[in-house]
Amino acid sequence: MDELYMDDSSSQGGDEDRGGVAPAAPQESAPAKAGNSVTPGLLISGPSSWEYLASNVDTLDLSLYVDWGPYWAELFEELEKGKLAAQETGAAMFRGCETIILPSAGKAYFSWHLQRPEFHLFLSRCPEPTTNQPNVSVSISARTLWERGPYAAAYMIVDWISQLGGVVNKVQISRMDVATDFEVSGGLTSGFLKQHAVCRSRKTNVFEDDDITETMYFGAKGSPIMLRVYDKKREIAGSATKTWLHEVWDRISLEPIFRFEFQLRRQALRELRLRVLPAQPRAVPDVPPGRALAPRTAGGLSGLVFRHRHRHGRGQDLCQCRAAA
Repeated sequence: MDELYMDDSSSQGGDEDRGGVAPAAPQESAPAKAGNSVTPGLLISGPSSWEYLASNVDTLDLSLYVDWGPYWAELFEELEKGKLAAQETGAAMFRGCETIILPSAGKAYFSWHLQRPEFHLFLSRCPEPTTNQPNVSVSISARTLWERGPYAAAYMIVDWISQLGGVVNKVQISRMDVATDFEVSGGLTSGFLKQHAVCRSRKTNVFEDDDITETMYFGAKGSPIMLRVYDKKREIAGSATKTWLHEVWDRISLEPIFRFEFQLRRQALRELRLRVLPAQPRAVPDVPPGRALAPRTAGGLSGLVFRHRHRHGRGQDLCQCRAAA
């Protein structure tokens, strides 16, 4: 019998139920005797084998405080002309072949939407930010994060904005998803996950197809921390744009590949002291693709764990994110 639990041991938010996935840290028990369940009453057997494949930040949304200074008038005119052209054609080139401007920002407060292969960038009409209101928002593509690592990807944005003439005074993380992928022999069922997960939130949501578990959510929608567990191989099967993940995994597997993905919103990021990055980059370490985790910030993300406990009491961390102080 196996036991799975989620552990957010670094949270400073106390033991109250905040609606998200933030369980109490587990207590190690003495090894169970052969034939006895570690958690009595659980009768659903788990997969026969797990193999770790890769971990990384898979979603990174940033809020930037940018001072455009004397370059703002020229940039404003160029953005307005580009947006008008995009409204007629659906998209228009902007300062080079790899950057396009779209007809609408589609995001409250922002007026312009620029898109590159590596990221989407949204700009407001403010030439400088206010104390509590950033004037630039960025969403970095998953492929860029896996190939470059999150820290290098974030400062690629800072460098690109400087080429437009802006000075970045502050960088905040508004959302971060941390993912770990496993090849799981025989796959995972919602019954196994539900009965072996231990967390404060009682809210779960399951999507199945012909009794095959595709996705399971732990935590309320919109909560500070939510966990998604889903068959990533099944998800990308019909997508020609995500075959690059086979290179990350270093295989084309016949077995299901399940992703454990923690979604961290602003409240959780503040509690984990991952909200603010330095405005100017420090030395960016070389990170092998698929091995990068969180940006290295003060405090760090010191414990987000989904653990697989063997029947004899030995715990193996399956989904774990560590960031050095």
